[in-house]
Amino acid sequence: MATPARTKSTGDATAAMPAHPLARAVMRVLTHRDDADLRFVFAAVATRVRPEGDGRRESALVALERCATELGMTEPTVRKYAAWRASSDAQRGAPSVQQIRTLFDGSWGRAVQAMPQVPGSDPLVRRLAAKGPKFTDAECCDALNRWHAETGDFTAMSYKAWARRTREAEGTVRIPASCDPIRDRFGSWVAALDATGIKRGPRGPRGSRPQRVRGATRDEVAAGLRTAYEDLHEPFTQTRYDAWVARKAATHGGSDAPFRLVSGGTVCEMFDRWSNAVAEVLGHRRDAAVALRQRQIRFSETDLARAWWACHRTLGEPPSLSQYVRWRNAEAERTGFEVWPPSNSSIGQRLGNGSWRRACERLQAQGPPDE
Repeated sequence: MATPARTKSTGDATAAMPAHPLARAVMRVLTHRDDADLRFVFAAVATRVRPEGDGRRESALVALERCATELGMTEPTVRKYAAWRASSDAQRGAPSVQQIRTLFDGSWGRAVQAMPQVPGSDPLVRRLAAKGPKFTDAECCDALNRWHAETGDFTAMSYKAWARRTREAEGTVRIPASCDPIRDRFGSWVAALDATGIKRGPRGPRGSRPQRVRGATRDEVAAGLRTAYEDLHEPFTQTRYDAWVARKAATHGGSDAPFRLVSGGTVCEMFDRWSNAVAEVLGHRRDAAVALRQRQIRFSETDLARAWWACHRTLGEPPSLSQYVRWRNAEAERTGFEVWPPSNSSIGQRLGNGSWRRACERLQAQGPPDE
């Protein structure tokens, strides 16, 4: 009988405690989140709730904050901190880089994330800020109506591309960045279009996709690649080629002539890989050959780091994968497609063990390479 009494007493005491404003704000944001988000938040908060220790973590954070203040930066890198610590006798008592890493589970990035002045680097803050409050039915319908009015399309892929362009152009506009919130509200993409009154065409939402071409010959595929290159020029990637084929299929409509443009996947199957197709079919074109050679260069890890930090300086923040791809294409275009920065896949594979996020964390912790 004693146990229930203690439980009730504890519950009454907890209920009597005034709610912290931050706790109320967090709960308002999380009220309608799915289980995955709730588990993510719980894990992130649990790592922050630790029993009182010997104060070494606090001392490390004080040293990091003092270093950041004296150097005039927000996030001290490993190199900057080490140089600051060794710059005078007054700072030699500060924890070393290795001591700070040990205190924060072996990660310099976690130590920097724990600094009060850099909440934007906290992955929990990034995820909640990026996703934002839950969208209402009306907001989803408004976004769909605007998208359909501007594009005349009805595919989920088209909406995603339009939403990305619109959010980048308008900054604070409130529209779902992907189709997932819309599907969550209405159950499916088709149901969302029906609820909004958008007509999907005679063949449904997949109607604008090119039909599968069967029995295509190597000559037919090569002719399609040459025609596409005349329209697209560089960068001649499989993604841009597939988008071009989709546009041609949409304009082909109900023509009696057979549609004979194959997908990028079929091209890769026939030539073993996309680069082989470009080399064989377009190798006589100087612009295509130069761009292909540039994309096949194996860069050193220092070259990869320099490219990532050049993009970082251009954006003023760590680049997302899509931001880096756009920056890389813009840099290549600026040089007439004769010089290509390293690809995002090279950076992710070699610096992040296959993960763009891990590569970014590693590059931030290491700091810019010496020029």
